[in-house]
Amino acid sequence: MDKNKIEEAVVAKSTASVGKESTVNNQLNTKDSDMKNKVAKEASVEVGQKTNPPIKIPDVFIDGLVGDAIQGWAKKADTVTIFIEDTKIATVSCKEYREDLKAILQDPNSSFSYTLTKSDIDKKWLVLSQLSISVNFLEAELLIDTLEFTVSIEQIKEEVIYKDLDKELDVEFYKSHYPDLAELSTSQLKQHWLSNGKKEKRYQNKAIFVAKSLHMQFDFDYAFYKHFYPDLIVAGIDNEVDAKFHWFFHGKEEGRLKGLEEWLEKNNQSGLLFNPLDYDFVDVLDRNAELSVTLQDYLNLAQGSMTKPIKVEDTKESNARFYRGLGLGCIINLKAQAIMPSFTMREVHGASLVISYLQMK
Repeated sequence: MDKNKIEEAVVAKSTASVGKESTVNNQLNTKDSDMKNKVAKEASVEVGQKTNPPIKIPDVFIDGLVGDAIQGWAKKADTVTIFIEDTKIATVSCKEYREDLKAILQDPNSSFSYTLTKSDIDKKWLVLSQLSISVNFLEAELLIDTLEFTVSIEQIKEEVIYKDLDKELDVEFYKSHYPDLAELSTSQLKQHWLSNGKKEKRYQNKAIFVAKSLHMQFDFDYAFYKHFYPDLIVAGIDNEVDAKFHWFFHGKEEGRLKGLEEWLEKNNQSGLLFNPLDYDFVDVLDRNAELSVTLQDYLNLAQGSMTKPIKVEDTKESNARFYRGLGLGCIINLKAQAIMPSFTMREVHGASLVISYLQMK
């Protein structure tokens, strides 16, 4: 083989070797690049996980006041006790099913809900700006946690106190209550309420006025008012809204009393045999319905005048004790005033037993 051919063969072999090495290097570079990209991607995932940690689900949770209901949930509690301003309101189950809890809890039967009513809200709280509500979470009657939240008194009023009020426009009330609307027709009154009245926060009916007006926020005993003044029923005033409205616009000027406490203040100086507030007079009247006993009869008894044998207590034995004490008290008072001569204890007991006997007849 001549020199030239040998050189050509060497060059060709070298060229082939170089080409093979170049291919291998390119393959290695490609693999390195893929590996680097993979590592970078995994690193970015790890960094992302560190900056966005998973949300920790609490063991107990309160949604707050949702509409008129206090709601929440717990992983383990079986009951909850609810307090408003440190006053116990209710104890309810914490095992109610809630569809939305399926996404975060193993057991969606872990919620509670308690619907507030007007009777749950103490009148003295209505002057506050907000109420503090606390929830004790219990498992097997043992306290495991407590959460608190506050709610504005305005929300309580709208969602609880006023929720059952009639919201419809009473055209006659609207017209008579606002003198500036007296000349408007029915259709004009309706349009005024929709266009202006709501924005001006006018009262659309008597029930709303009695519930919301600052002038009407006074203590009023409807049971006393309707029983003490039976003429009101005859006049068609047969519900609390109408009765309270009547007292404010008419009864007050007529000198009518709006509660038993006022009657007591007016008559206590004459000396009562017992305090009428010690008994629920509505129960007493119900207990004596067959005798048509009235509130006035009950109050006459407190003043020492028995017009009817009223069953003040619910059993014969307790009634006998009540009248025996009444008789003793009456005789002692009379003796103290030197109205009666001296009596032996037998005569005193005899007099009180006569009264007891009359009661049992």
